[in-house]
Amino acid sequence: MFTSRTQGIVLLSLFCTLPLLAANPIMPGADPHAIVLGETVWIYPTWSDGRGERFFAFSSTDMAVWQRHGPVLDLKDVAWIGDDGQTRHQAWAPALLIRDGKYYFYYSVGPQNPTPSRIGVAVGDSPAGPFQDSGKPLLTGGDGFEAIDPMAFADPKSGTTYLYAGGSAGAKLRVFELNPDLTSIASEIPVETPPQFTEGVFMHYREGRYYLSYSHGSWRHSSYSVHYATADSPTGPWTYRGAILTSDATHKGPGHHSFIHVPASDQWRIVYHRWENQTGDGPYRGSRQICIDKVEYDADGLIRPIVMTGQEEQAAGTFTNPINPGADPWMAYYQGNYYLTTTQGNCIRMWKAPTLGQLKTTPGVVVWRDDDPSRSHGIWAPEFHFIQGRWYLYYTAMAATKVDSTHRMHALESEGSDPLGPYHYKGRLFDPTNDFYAIDGSVFRHPGDGAWYFLWAAQPGHRIRIAKMANPWTLEGPSVQLEASGFGCQEVREGPVVLHRNGRLFLTYSACDTGKPDYKIGMLVADELANVMDPNSWAQHPEPVFERNDEAGVYGPGHHGFFRSPDGTEDWIVYHGKTSSEYTYAGRTTRAQRFTWNADGTPNFGKPLPLDTVLAEPSSDKKETPAGMTLEYENPVWDGYLADPQVLKTGSGYYAYGTGPEYQGRQFPVLHSKDFARWEFVGNALETLADPKVKAYWAPEVAEKDGRFYLYYAGEYQMRVAVADHPAGPFKDTGRILFPDEPFSIDGHPYRDPRSGKWYLFFAKDFLDQRVGTALAVAELSDDMTSTVGSVKTVLRAVGDWQIYERNRTMYGRVFDAWHTVEAPFVVLHEGRYHCFYSGGNWQTPGYGVGCAVSDQVMGPYTDQADLEGASVLKSIPGKLIGPGHNSVVLGPDDRTYFIVYHSWNPQRTRRQMCLDPIEWTPQGPRPVDPSRGKRVVHLPVGAQATN
Repeated sequence: MFTSRTQGIVLLSLFCTLPLLAANPIMPGADPHAIVLGETVWIYPTWSDGRGERFFAFSSTDMAVWQRHGPVLDLKDVAWIGDDGQTRHQAWAPALLIRDGKYYFYYSVGPQNPTPSRIGVAVGDSPAGPFQDSGKPLLTGGDGFEAIDPMAFADPKSGTTYLYAGGSAGAKLRVFELNPDLTSIASEIPVETPPQFTEGVFMHYREGRYYLSYSHGSWRHSSYSVHYATADSPTGPWTYRGAILTSDATHKGPGHHSFIHVPASDQWRIVYHRWENQTGDGPYRGSRQICIDKVEYDADGLIRPIVMTGQEEQAAGTFTNPINPGADPWMAYYQGNYYLTTTQGNCIRMWKAPTLGQLKTTPGVVVWRDDDPSRSHGIWAPEFHFIQGRWYLYYTAMAATKVDSTHRMHALESEGSDPLGPYHYKGRLFDPTNDFYAIDGSVFRHPGDGAWYFLWAAQPGHRIRIAKMANPWTLEGPSVQLEASGFGCQEVREGPVVLHRNGRLFLTYSACDTGKPDYKIGMLVADELANVMDPNSWAQHPEPVFERNDEAGVYGPGHHGFFRSPDGTEDWIVYHGKTSSEYTYAGRTTRAQRFTWNADGTPNFGKPLPLDTVLAEPSSDKKETPAGMTLEYENPVWDGYLADPQVLKTGSGYYAYGTGPEYQGRQFPVLHSKDFARWEFVGNALETLADPKVKAYWAPEVAEKDGRFYLYYAGEYQMRVAVADHPAGPFKDTGRILFPDEPFSIDGHPYRDPRSGKWYLFFAKDFLDQRVGTALAVAELSDDMTSTVGSVKTVLRAVGDWQIYERNRTMYGRVFDAWHTVEAPFVVLHEGRYHCFYSGGNWQTPGYGVGCAVSDQVMGPYTDQADLEGASVLKSIPGKLIGPGHNSVVLGPDDRTYFIVYHSWNPQRTRRQMCLDPIEWTPQGPRPVDPSRGKRVVHLPVGAQATN
């Protein structure tokens, strides 16, 4: 067996907090209502799948690739729909409001003639629905008023919720205050209908001002446009400001819109529909299209005229499939370039380019030919993996006799760290007990035992086998067969690849004959710490995860690989597919598209996209080569006071939280970084409690669960929890003290155990026996993350004199000879063991430092076997660090290198400030690499493909 350790980081191009946009339009549809929830944009449009009057939702984390959800509501499930005596109804113009974890879905119902239109409301537990109708109309039109185009708005000042509605023939705006249940009306508030109002009202709030925007004109004509008015209250009086979005020479009738705001970047977008490829003033026919464009405000807070963009304006930074004419693709991103290889038959050829679009035109380089007659023909499915500083290229080849049964697996090793080689032959990979036909080899590293494993397709039966590796070119011991479904197409299982994420191993494979249109991808799932050589560890996913898309003209998608965007924030699949539904091996071409993750932690590959789909390049990819192998930053990463730091990695980069001064009525400074190197203060996180007795605010730490964010902190020496919908806050305290029976509880660390999926809260409390003082404990968290369940268990007690906080200390009415402090727990599961980092000693002195204890069970007990004379992980270094401690640990942008995040004193001992350094996992435990203040330059050869 062999293992390897990653000791550094690769920094690639930036992930923009407001992600890269694909070319407009983004999808067909109309009347889009958009919201931002955490790191995800949701759109609820008028959109039809041709199967009735139904609503759907669409979500995206980059505003380029959209996932459809639903139907979220079907009119046939609305009990009151036929109460108007009509047999045909229409549904359009939905809107969404969130309150206390519930999602309220408002929608319009027609016909508008001969009976009045109506507005309904349905309620759900998720933005993806389904929504259950409330049982009655919320609002019915009549007397010249059309009850259409609802907009629900919660006033951020008063908390009052309003419903805005009306338009079309009546062209009258009405505003109602909603009851607390949000499904009934409390009262109508008389308002003036603003100038040029027709329909499609939207309300948003920015910097103390209310913006009422709406559509004007006929929706089938070029006159359709967006106007707006402002007010000092959500109900007026209105000051009309004019038109901001109107038809131009190529885009007609823009309107029925919504606004979205990304707080971390303070950027705004308008989401609207328009007509494409129309001439004249209308009426237009066909399908309206949904678009997203930038919104800018001038110095007076007025909206500047919006410039519509389209494919011709946004072509830069996009590409279309296919990116290569070959089959069986494998791709990695390394040192600023994508490397791609496909089946060539008589050689191994590789393409190198800084963007996916440029891979289509760059010439290929032959990196290997072989004259040995035992392996010179039928060269298939090469893959390359970066292992211990070398590239290993695995491929299938058959003998010069061209007999299919002679196909075997072989390995090459690079002379250096260049994926293009040169390479030399290392050997044939085989299982002596099953040395038959072998193709499509792939490797992965087990996150638990650190060993590498080899997967391939073998005879008999063309099934998947797995074996442990002794080194990158030799198998260790016999292999075992893994059973995998063919989903009704039983002849082949091949092309296995392992993806590691969310505490699980996802073994994806191709099923059926690659020449058939039903060639597809299936999936097996195992726990990340499972015995992967036990077939019972792998559970079959019940359905194919990626298969033919007849509507898009894509058949036989499969034989795939995975790669990450340059900044490590996006996951992509590369695969081959064809446009023919015939049984043929011809026409297979290489395509790439982004995929996302389901709420249950499984990958969501979506459907294969049509070849004419314009896709954004992965995560801010640029034509020039970024500095891929170097991370340059300076410790401290921010000049302000930020102690007890924790860094949370999210889809839009990194958020850092810490103890610091109050700012604008909030506690705990928050920093944001897109690239892990440059950090920006974005405000404070927690709204200061109204209780004047709570004066001391310490050690915040944030966890994310199901799109909500939970901040655990010590308030006046007792553990509390606050909740927010965005990682930057604002967080609102729940009012709960988590350990009311403990007189002293601080330094809460929420931890999700990858083995069980359960959440725990580690914290520090006082013990008055043995080595007296503060030490570590743990309790399981409830499902709602705001309380604990079960008993509190001891995790770690003080073991050494270096952990003494103060001698002759008076506490609890007694004087103790020595008061010890073990605090600031932070847990990492590494190679099958739980590592609990902790800080010991007095935080005000240079003797403060970081140790580490280990356990085989998440709740301990933990043992620190290190030198009892001082902190084993991190301690003061003359001229470099003073009193470093209270750390957290986070994965860097490469998603495999751990960094320790800690505070240390400035030379004047006036500020504790946040620092970070890469961690090396040594036989003695985790150790930071050359920890120090000042400029840091981290170089490391890290492969782009996370082979685990």
